[in-house]
Amino acid sequence: MNILLLKEKLLKLGEKIGLQVQEEKKDSLIVHSTIVAKDYFANPFYCRLIVYDSGTMHLFLTFDEMDKTTDKLFLINGFNETNPWFKAYITDINDKNYLELHYASYGLINESEVLSTFGFLLSALIEQPTLDYLKVLLANE
Repeated sequence: MNILLLKEKLLKLGEKIGLQVQEEKKDSLIVHSTIVAKDYFANPFYCRLIVYDSGTMHLFLTFDEMDKTTDKLFLINGFNETNPWFKAYITDINDKNYLELHYASYGLINESEVLSTFGFLLSALIEQPTLDYLKVLLANE
């Protein structure tokens, strides 16, 4: 996989969401953006995509700050048992807890497969079952 070509294609695809290069190496690329999707989410969320020339890709979506309660952990377990794409967890950033979704893909052959997978995952994020679960997880109690 050609990292330079991938960068060019990802930045073109990501113009609408403000995708920018965070780090570029010979064998990997990290792009990121803060996404505002007011029709779906009350607050912006952070998107970070890591791609390796070996064909491995990781997508991280970081949402609102949340308390690490038993109820939230129970809801996250339910999400993880029912969502076929993303795995949710609470991540610690600067001594604060945030809801994060993660998706990993392996064996992507070329740049087109990375673009297709990334686009698919952003679409999967706004599918109604995912949105319904996230609405409950992100609700302030």
